[in-house]
Amino acid sequence: MIKILQILLLLIMCQLATAQTVKNFDFYTEDERVIIHYDLAGDGPFKISLLYTLNGYAWQSVPLTACRGATGTNINAANGLQIVWQPLLHLESLEGNLSLKLQVEYKEQEKDNLVEMVFVKGGTFQMGSDTGEDNEKPVHTVQVNDFYIGKYEITVEQFREFVSATSYQTDAEKSDGSYIWIGTKWEKQAGINWRYDATGNKRGSSENKHPVIHVSWNDAIAYCNWLTVQTGKSYRLPTEAEWEFAARGGNQSKRFLYAGSNTVDAVAWYNGNSKNVTHTVGNKQANELGLYDTNGNAWEWCNDWYNQDYYSNSPSNNPKGANTGTDRVLRGGSWFSDPRNGRVTCRIYDTQDNCGSNYGFRVCLP
Repeated sequence: MIKILQILLLLIMCQLATAQTVKNFDFYTEDERVIIHYDLAGDGPFKISLLYTLNGYAWQSVPLTACRGATGTNINAANGLQIVWQPLLHLESLEGNLSLKLQVEYKEQEKDNLVEMVFVKGGTFQMGSDTGEDNEKPVHTVQVNDFYIGKYEITVEQFREFVSATSYQTDAEKSDGSYIWIGTKWEKQAGINWRYDATGNKRGSSENKHPVIHVSWNDAIAYCNWLTVQTGKSYRLPTEAEWEFAARGGNQSKRFLYAGSNTVDAVAWYNGNSKNVTHTVGNKQANELGLYDTNGNAWEWCNDWYNQDYYSNSPSNNPKGANTGTDRVLRGGSWFSDPRNGRVTCRIYDTQDNCGSNYGFRVCLP
């Protein structure tokens, strides 16, 4: 039996966030439950925690197993949010003067212990370019839903953890190697795989935070599947539309030519500054969403099948690429690219089992 003599609801903002607004609190008891309603506005996601104290003793956190609804991590702004707390799931009784504390933490990014992710609020944008290559035309209206995308390209050390845990063999290891640039042409060399740099030399520990390269689309999917098992979250590659929306800066886009600037040097490692090698991720300027190396460093595999004329008949709502094909889409340019290939609208393609010293990837949720 719950006997509550007094209930006091408090709101505590744990981190300053000027865009964060909580209002329209109300609560009541119902049978052996405490019901809390509130509205939440701002640029989430947020972490919401419920705390309680009885008779003025120390504050205690309500375990997530004893409550359901809008509590925990990744709570987005909405009206009419509800938390249902069942105290007797973790307490023998609840008698006396009860005070509740709703703790709201502003979380610009979601992190797990493997990959750092950035939340992208869904929206509508103009995809493609009227001044680009033929496969970037026509410009067309696209809407995408909310999603998360990797703050950085997947690094050598992150991919190594996957291989160490699974003994996975990449397509380069199972076949005749990977392509490297030898000064005048691209040449496929046996024995070259993800453990090697862009010049064909084995990487040292100082390059652990470089983007992993010499990986195929198949290898990227295998990494996503492993990450899903490890975290219980459905990791995948971004669609081409999600990739371009995020690279442009999402709803915060300032319509730059590159991801975060009209000056390629500010945001990308490309053929004018890379010295023909990859570089540590995150050392260039981020774009409007806080994403790094979206242009340059390594081309990034997308989930979509490639079609030259897909933009002419693409659905407007969450397009996912052609139904079938022989090649997969890559986006963003690399250390080898000229500035034109580093634009946020540039599209290239390759077979899903091919790999090279300029191919990498970043992951996406949900």
